[in-house]
Amino acid sequence: MVPGVIVPLVGAIIAGVIAWKAIGPSQKGADAAVSAEEREKDKEKEEEEKEAGPPISATVGFPAYYPSRYAFPGRTADLGVANKFGYGTEEFSDWFSGNGGRAVGLDSVRFTVTPLHKGTVIVQGMRVVGVQCTPTKFDGTAFVPPPIGDGGDEVEPVDVAFDLTERVPQPRTIKNAQNVGGVNEAGEPAGEVWHLGGRAFSKGIYLDGGESPDSRAFDVYFFTGGKDCEFGVELNVTSDGTDDWYPVKLTTQGYRASLAGQAMSYRSVVEGVSDTQNELYGPGYPFTPITVKKERL
Repeated sequence: MVPGVIVPLVGAIIAGVIAWKAIGPSQKGADAAVSAEEREKDKEKEEEEKEAGPPISATVGFPAYYPSRYAFPGRTADLGVANKFGYGTEEFSDWFSGNGGRAVGLDSVRFTVTPLHKGTVIVQGMRVVGVQCTPTKFDGTAFVPPPIGDGGDEVEPVDVAFDLTERVPQPRTIKNAQNVGGVNEAGEPAGEVWHLGGRAFSKGIYLDGGESPDSRAFDVYFFTGGKDCEFGVELNVTSDGTDDWYPVKLTTQGYRASLAGQAMSYRSVVEGVSDTQNELYGPGYPFTPITVKKERL
């Protein structure tokens, strides 16, 4: 340090601190005003983009119906880890998906629709798109999961059903279902019968948007008979005078779902005997058949 320089240097630092303290509050206030203005502009831009985009969002959830029939295209000769890990565990799920397992004959998805636009949006209809069905190849191994308890869902969803064996599948109401789970009231094996009514969406479903938007859950059921099917779903929505069709996610992975058809028999059978154990058997048919009875549209 050069002698005589330290005193002027310290004085300059002190003067700078005093000057900063003198202008600090006003400058901070100006900065806060600019920040608030920028936030307001960002919010307005976000609202404009939201209004210009799709009028709804659809979030995948857990439906009220849990399949009790699954199958794989190939014959299972060794359960591997699936012998010791029960249905619903990560290890079993990995084995299940690794073998290409699918629900058989009937499955359902749930999605919850929420408006993204201000004002009111109207859900006018629903359709399946890109339906591709072929005679089932899932006759290798049948899997029967252990019983699953009621989830106690308090949500009252809108039920819609599609029979994918129709030339042009139409959205239908569900009147009732008999012997769900494959047993009748006496606990005896019985075929599962679903009674479908007329056209769903005879009236539009109105949902208010805004700061606290309405939401509505839909449980959508798909029946495939003896065919393997892949498909997507679209909703017809009216918002601000514009009417259009919008795709919805059916799984957390994407917009298409797949379902196996009911085979005549299976080359092996896996039965979930408990939450932690599965057993492998020889050829057979462990399922009760699913039948669909429909009213005229």
